[in-house]
Amino acid sequence: MRLGAEAIAGKPGLDRAPAGGKDGYKPHVDGLRAIAIVAAVAYHAEVPWFAGGFVGVDIFFVISGYLIINQILGQMAAGRFGIFDFYARRALRILPSYGAMLLFTVLGAALVLRSPGELGNYAVSALLAPLFLSNVYFLFRSGYFDTGSALKPLLHTWSLAVEEQFYLVVPLLLIGLALIARRRQWPMGRLLAIAAATIGLASLIGCILATPLDTNPWAAERNPAFFLTWWRAWEFVAGGILATLAAPFASGRRSLLPGTLAGIAGLALLALSITFTGLEWMGVRHAELGRVMGFPGAAALMPVVGAMLVIWSGLVAPRGPVALLLSLAPVVYLGQISYALYLWHWPLLVFGRFLPLQVPQASVDAIALTIAVLFAIATRYAIELPILAWRRRVKLGSDRRLPIRIFLASIAGCIAVTVVSGGIVALAYRNAGGNPMVAAVEVSAVHPANGCASEDIDVQTSCLDGIGARGLLVGDSHAFAMMPRIEYEAEQLGISILQLAMPGCDPIDVMLDRPAATANSFCKPLVEKLDRFMPRVGGADFVILDGYWNARFRQTGDDHAASAKRLREGFAELMKTFAGDGSRRMLIVAPLPSFYRTDPFNCLDLSKALGLSTDRCGVPRAVEEDWRRETIAIMQEIVATYPNARMIDPIDLFCDERICMPIKDGTLAFFDSNHLNAYGTKVLFDAFRDDYLWAFKG
Repeated sequence: MRLGAEAIAGKPGLDRAPAGGKDGYKPHVDGLRAIAIVAAVAYHAEVPWFAGGFVGVDIFFVISGYLIINQILGQMAAGRFGIFDFYARRALRILPSYGAMLLFTVLGAALVLRSPGELGNYAVSALLAPLFLSNVYFLFRSGYFDTGSALKPLLHTWSLAVEEQFYLVVPLLLIGLALIARRRQWPMGRLLAIAAATIGLASLIGCILATPLDTNPWAAERNPAFFLTWWRAWEFVAGGILATLAAPFASGRRSLLPGTLAGIAGLALLALSITFTGLEWMGVRHAELGRVMGFPGAAALMPVVGAMLVIWSGLVAPRGPVALLLSLAPVVYLGQISYALYLWHWPLLVFGRFLPLQVPQASVDAIALTIAVLFAIATRYAIELPILAWRRRVKLGSDRRLPIRIFLASIAGCIAVTVVSGGIVALAYRNAGGNPMVAAVEVSAVHPANGCASEDIDVQTSCLDGIGARGLLVGDSHAFAMMPRIEYEAEQLGISILQLAMPGCDPIDVMLDRPAATANSFCKPLVEKLDRFMPRVGGADFVILDGYWNARFRQTGDDHAASAKRLREGFAELMKTFAGDGSRRMLIVAPLPSFYRTDPFNCLDLSKALGLSTDRCGVPRAVEEDWRRETIAIMQEIVATYPNARMIDPIDLFCDERICMPIKDGTLAFFDSNHLNAYGTKVLFDAFRDDYLWAFKG
């Protein structure tokens, strides 16, 4: 489908594409790309002073909107825009390098990712990334037990998915507007302005409203504003309007001063964003574990406006100091390899973090980034430039059938990469499932049928309306992980236990600050359960308290005294709340050991495969004892004041005198750094069976 020039007549400043052809090339835009890629890569490598480097993606979106939207409009104005031409050019620019990265990553994942859990998480992203749907997957994978973002090899593909989804729709929208303008005899420029304002403002407002409060420092809420295309569309639109904004200043010496001032202001906004300082002014914050909270929201305006000002500066003052600085050859070259560097840097960083190496992480990251730069340079000369030369040689727009063939071949190629990725990962997954370390885990899994153990509050209510509950299980994710085994064992004795455990929510926080807990998306369900059920369970015979009680000493920085005070007050209130009249039996489970590795299986199996000691997958007992010493002392002191309470400590199950390990009798006992899997819960219950039976029966 092609549109003539009359369809877009009257649009000022769009008589040619800003990036189309040699005359339209703007080197300062590649310089801005260099800023964006340095920010993103440095942030991912945790380089100091780049705490806001994630805004590099926002900068890329603005650049993309400026180049692509105006390229489409320029070609439409010249009467040579074809929808299949556009899709074919996008495919030739994006897919070859992208496909190479995907195939490399799936092979790397088959070698480096050893556990069924990690491979399962990766498999879905590997199937969706070639189809540019990974942003939706990563949105819905957000959750407490989800793999950490630093360990997802294809996480970075979310931004490419957003961009391609946007450009799947935008050409069709612009064609529709052009046809309306022609048929109704409306000015195309005015129609474009209305569309840009409507889409941009609606998307920006939606972005602000859809950004979650994200009040839980330990786990992220789902963030549709971050991952979904329609809440990011305003950033592309912001870039798309720049050519029109620059048109009145396109000629004349008087544009040098405003262009220079705009460029300096833009660089300042980008610096404030990338260093995180400005974002913090706008309410964005870092959780104790480093996770970013409260972005994008209104804070994304800072890097977006900064990028707009820098591009605008180069358009109206191409000989100004900002444009000249960004047009320096080394800066431009870095911008030219930015796409390839973005593709390669993230999976290499992730694979480096999975390797069980006992060297500083900064050194591993530096090596990974060096390899990424070399891969990016090789990609440019081996893939990008040859394809660009071929595209110019065959004159893509001169043959109407060739773009259609390229478009169809691109779809077939994406499907082929999906099939190949799925096959390789499926083979690796099958091999991982047969590993002796995890063979006993599935066998140990139990599935209680009691409604009181349900995650559904209405099902739990039905349970209480029926047989009632003899006991309560209270805690956080540790209690939740232990719940199937405890509920199953109780069922064998005809006992039902009401589950009051919520991953991501420390019940101590609920005890100390009910309003704050209610505002926390992870704690709100627990607050609701307590409000609904506590008046009805006064006759419960026993309660089991299980939690990651020493987490606050590991994760809240240096305020040790405040953490100890909060633990003491909160745990005392928790015991008091659930003690009843004093006759209720109370079993308290001390904290489990914690490990450095998020996936211990990966560390253990990869260490064995590389001939390395598996001790690197554990933690010295002396270190673990130091982490938990004050927690144990506080808990023992409080428990001792209740004659009908006892405390069990699982540390000796997984630690000898020298080291604590995530494995027991040759079988993996933990599914992450501090949560027991089905086998681990069986080991713990069997080791303290008498204590659990005391709680159950007295």
